[in-house]
Amino acid sequence: MELRLAAAITAFALLAPAQTSNDIHILHVRGPIYMLVGAGGNITVSVGPDGVLMVDTGLANMGDKVLAAVRQLQQELGTNGLTDQHWGAETRSSARVILDTNAPMKPIRYIINTHVHADHIGNNEKIAKSGKTLTGGNVAGQLAGAGDAAAIIAHQAVLDRMSAKPAAGQ
Repeated sequence: MELRLAAAITAFALLAPAQTSNDIHILHVRGPIYMLVGAGGNITVSVGPDGVLMVDTGLANMGDKVLAAVRQLQQELGTNGLTDQHWGAETRSSARVILDTNAPMKPIRYIINTHVHADHIGNNEKIAKSGKTLTGGNVAGQLAGAGDAAAIIAHQAVLDRMSAKPAAGQ
């Protein structure tokens, strides 16, 4: 019995460092789609010419590392999300932007939450504040501060649960 207990304690001790690693790894999925692994939950990132779209934001204590991983990804792409795939007419001004690798990095524009667990929404506030939403038309005039942060998009059930009052005793 004592041998089994000692073996179990040793196994947990060996596994603990792997589970508490604070490193975030970037995995290329396909095209402009990447996955950030190690922020509590997997975060999907799409880096494009207009900015970054994220699906989930990870645990709250990993905010700085998630932002650093997104910036690292943009730097590694070297074109700030711009690819050499073009679908429209090229003009001198559009070609200059595409070829300018020193252009400023585009902000995080949108965050999509899949559900309300902490490993999916923990960094919403921090990451949203670091971004900027594209607005225009009637939207810009109707929403105060509409472009000041990344827009957070979720199914209504997620939004209802996030804004619900805590149950008694919680």
